[in-house]
Amino acid sequence: MSNATVRANARAMPEATNRRAVLGGVLAVGAVGATAALPAYAAPGPSALSATDRRVLDLWHRRNRMRDALQRISDQMDLAEAQMPAWARSGPKYVLAKGEIFVPGVDGAGSDVGWPQVVDLHQQPVDRLGRILARPKVEDLYNQFHADVRVNRDEARLKLTRALIAHDERLKQQRAEEDRVGYSRLTARAEGVWPKVFDIEKAIRKHAEASVLAVAASLVIGIQADDEEENVLAAYRAALRALRPQLVGAIAADADRVLAEKYEEAA
Repeated sequence: MSNATVRANARAMPEATNRRAVLGGVLAVGAVGATAALPAYAAPGPSALSATDRRVLDLWHRRNRMRDALQRISDQMDLAEAQMPAWARSGPKYVLAKGEIFVPGVDGAGSDVGWPQVVDLHQQPVDRLGRILARPKVEDLYNQFHADVRVNRDEARLKLTRALIAHDERLKQQRAEEDRVGYSRLTARAEGVWPKVFDIEKAIRKHAEASVLAVAASLVIGIQADDEEENVLAAYRAALRALRPQLVGAIAADADRVLAEKYEEAA
């Protein structure tokens, strides 16, 4: 999904903060129990599906419908954001002093941030890497204060006070722009849907010890989240590939899709 939806997703993430621990439990316990429940390397026909399998498939269909809705909202958010002035849109946290060039990997995200750009961009200090902090958050301003206070405490305090006031005003201006183009309304819609998606994913994982479909669905969820180290994601893909012959329906189709996407990246 786009950066706009990622921003909305991040605001609703408390329900998903334990995904890593839960998925680890799925791999450790569910895979063994679920794969033992079905004939090895044979996908069951519709009549052979257990009540739990059918429940998992129903939950998966509901999750997919909600994710489709979120994608539509994301597309609308992108269109709305394009109507906002550049300073109010998502953008690079740092730019180079000689031009607004994206600096990859900054802030651990490797993508744009949602904070507004400062008013006096080219009056901001340049760090030793030749960067300007273009879109700071409050924590960044305090970090700068801790560096400045070593030089001159009084000037550092005055600088921090001015920066916090300017930051607050800029956020108000950004919110006004978001309201004007309908971005705020769309964000609220996305924030209302994400917790429901997380609830469905939690319900699916509860069936992992009884259903190989729930195990595979949990692996797909982890791969789609893409918030793990590459070696961990590789382990998810390997486990999913091993389970693939036992999958059916939309979960089988989505397993094929995420496995194919990895193949295309490597090609």
